[in-house]
Amino acid sequence: MIPSSIATLVAFVLLIAPGLVADLEAGRHRAGAKETTFRELSRTVLFSLGCSGAAALIVVLSLILFRVAGPAQFHQVVTDAAYRTEHALGILGALLATSVAGCVMAWAIQRLRYRKIPLLQQISAWRQVMREDIAKGQDPYARVRLSSGYSYYGVVVWYTDSIEADGRELVLTQPMYIQAPDSIEVQSVPAEWPQLVLRGNDIQALFVRAVPRSAVTPAIGAPQGEASSSLPQQPKDEGAA
Repeated sequence: MIPSSIATLVAFVLLIAPGLVADLEAGRHRAGAKETTFRELSRTVLFSLGCSGAAALIVVLSLILFRVAGPAQFHQVVTDAAYRTEHALGILGALLATSVAGCVMAWAIQRLRYRKIPLLQQISAWRQVMREDIAKGQDPYARVRLSSGYSYYGVVVWYTDSIEADGRELVLTQPMYIQAPDSIEVQSVPAEWPQLVLRGNDIQALFVRAVPRSAVTPAIGAPQGEASSSLPQQPKDEGAA
């Protein structure tokens, strides 16, 4: 539907608002599933019409109850263009009241519907294991296994904080190690290569553990007390993200 006048546009925006409020409130409690534009629009419009219809009934009954308007005035609003022009502010106020009541109704319905479901936290698994689960004074130390079979070890200094896996990047810094496919030998990455950038699309598995910040030397080497040619204890697979 394409609005053909300012009044129609205002009415369309006000009466569609409850569906948008319902979607926003529902999105705080459940993960959004992919759906077609037609289905999303249909759901929003139907929800809006239901809430707006109930809200309009409440507004009309209130106007009649408080003798602000009666059946004759409602008939003139529908049939008399001059009357609509003369009472444009009053009509706009009634539409606004209907929209507000519809939005409140939509919000209340969704709050009641999802009252036992906690709010969703829209954060990625990368952020959870490499920031939220890392205590103060510690750094995330990662083993990154690529689709090529190679594994890289190092301190995570930066990553793309995005839920979408496409286009994410991960940056490791020294001390870093590299392990070839099907090999138990691990080699240190030379100090002249202080950082390594890995594409998220190339990562097959990511293992993360927290290490004390003081235990990681700025140059090549294992945590203090271990030989630089040896690898810190490999993280277990249950830490994969």
